[in-house]
Amino acid sequence: IRLPLAFTVPLMVLVGLAEELCFRYGIQGVVADIAGDFFSPVIAAGIAVVLTTFLFVISHVQYKHPLNIAMVACTGLVFAVVFAATGNLAAVALAHALFDIASVLVERRICMREPDYFKGNAPERIVLGMLANKKDEQSEQEG
Repeated sequence: IRLPLAFTVPLMVLVGLAEELCFRYGIQGVVADIAGDFFSPVIAAGIAVVLTTFLFVISHVQYKHPLNIAMVACTGLVFAVVFAATGNLAAVALAHALFDIASVLVERRICMREPDYFKGNAPERIVLGMLANKKDEQSEQEG
């Protein structure tokens, strides 16, 4: 959240691409192929969409708030359906990256405005970074 945007944006693009490669191209593709041996293509695609969405949500359990989990489930379902319908990995990876960028920008804004964003002690790295910035500011004022 507090990383520079020049680092955050490329990171979110890579995260979107990596997750979509894993979940859509990898897991969803394999499940659809295996299920296709036993079911019609539509049923096989449906099984792949449901299973992949479930695994996508499970992989994001760190978002403990029910609304966040619901959002992950909805976006995961949309990405899975779009991939099943189009086979276009680039489209879902781009959508995922844009969603992640927007989410980080919103959280970043909230973090900067909310004095008790961490609901207690801030993580050490942030506190140490703030102290280092404060020392730099004091050095500039003295010099």
